[in-house]
Amino acid sequence: MNCKGIQVGARVMPSPYEIAYSQIKGGSVPPEILMEAAMQFNSLVRDGSAVACDDEKGHGYTPRFKSRL
Repeated sequence: MNCKGIQVGARVMPSPYEIAYSQIKGGSVPPEILMEAAMQFNSLVRDGSAVACDDEKGHGYTPRFKSRL
């Protein structure tokens, strides 16, 4: 939830999850949007060197989308 981007070289690329989250308009999210965001995130993390976060309160990792399993 606090991940705002991925450090790739000198640039911070926006988190695909943030982009997908901005597309949610108060309804259910098509699974394709979340799957695409997950694949893009994994690609950025593979190529990147760090995850840029704004976790000023020190809460640590908090998932934005919870599993229903």
